[in-house]
Amino acid sequence: MKNGRKYFYDALAVVCGSVLFAMGFNMFVMPGGIIMGGATGIATVVNMFLGAPVGVVIMIVNIPLLLVNTRIFGRHFFIKTLVGVVSTSAAVDLLRFFPVTIYDPFLCALFGGIITGAALGILFSRGFTTGGTDLAACLLGLKFKRVSTGTLIMICDGVIIAAAALLTRNFAGIFYSALITYVGARAIDIVTGGMNVSQLAFIISEHRDVIKSRIMDELDRGVTLLDGHGGYTGTRRDVIMCVVSKRELHELKALVLDEDKNAFIIFTEASQVVGEGFADTAFVPKSSKNDKKTNDEPASDGASVTDSGGENTKG
Repeated sequence: MKNGRKYFYDALAVVCGSVLFAMGFNMFVMPGGIIMGGATGIATVVNMFLGAPVGVVIMIVNIPLLLVNTRIFGRHFFIKTLVGVVSTSAAVDLLRFFPVTIYDPFLCALFGGIITGAALGILFSRGFTTGGTDLAACLLGLKFKRVSTGTLIMICDGVIIAAAALLTRNFAGIFYSALITYVGARAIDIVTGGMNVSQLAFIISEHRDVIKSRIMDELDRGVTLLDGHGGYTGTRRDVIMCVVSKRELHELKALVLDEDKNAFIIFTEASQVVGEGFADTAFVPKSSKNDKKTNDEPASDGASVTDSGGENTKG
């Protein structure tokens, strides 16, 4: 029953997100002649010169990136990305009947950014991605470890937009491309629940060990174990603390509640997180799991704080 409900909401997000993305793209992005970043931008330029279907080109561009990334990040990554890429690409090519009423580039960039950003936000909220420069940034991040993933995505998008401006001789279009990129990013933030990259979670549950193991194995995130006590009863309570990205927020909640319906979960925004899995190293290959060490020895004095992804720290 739980899995059935999960799959239903996943399917609903894929359908709604894909249809909304196709609506924004076909009603505003294409009529306005706007080049977006990522595989969609490349596909738009190819369509302008060769007339090839945008959705088909998006899938062709993503296939090699997806295959390479799958070898590094695993099957779950492959499935989520494949579904996102195929659904949005098919929707763009099949749902071309939406009426076009606006051709002004500024308005097209504004409304196109809002709608496509909201669509991507819906997909991201259920753990799906649409490939493109996200996949390229994953690979580049393994080589340029000192450069943040967001910066790498921005660089890739910038190169695509600049190249498109040179090919189309439409340098004014760079402004509209920048506008739709900014508006789309803000729309994604709003839909996924905030402006920050990461979420800090405190989980209080009697099933500490199994939840801790599933977080580390399925989400590939480290956890810190806190020794807590109830303020009224004085009863000892185990507290799990971990930081996840916005895209992983839904998976974490589902994982915890699957193990313990009575679990108490607190989420708070983390404005900046620096360390493995975030900021400079936002994407960690699946093989890195084997490099993590666990040290559960308590501190010599004071309350102990056990980091299951690293070392202990005194509380």
